[in-house]
Amino acid sequence: MNTKKKYNLNFNYLIADFVSRLTVGSLRKLRFIRIAKTEMSIRLLRILYKQGVIRTFRIELDYVTVYFKFKNGQPIGKLSIVSRPGKRAR
Repeated sequence: MNTKKKYNLNFNYLIADFVSRLTVGSLRKLRFIRIAKTEMSIRLLRILYKQGVIRTFRIELDYVTVYFKFKNGQPIGKLSIVSRPGKRAR
């Protein structure tokens, strides 16, 4: 396997894991979750914070704690992955 393809698989896994954790946490109405601390996750969390989807996030030593935002007991916003293997959006 060449390096570029291996990198893309890891990157895709990180995005899928990130979205999955946020979705499950908000649907279970958790106050917060912890996700892996990566440059990509921090950049995505900054966007979600600016858009008002999450209340806030705290960068820890090995992970990031994400605090959810709810309105009338329901999560604000919904995340989903548009392009999946086998169903690529081009």
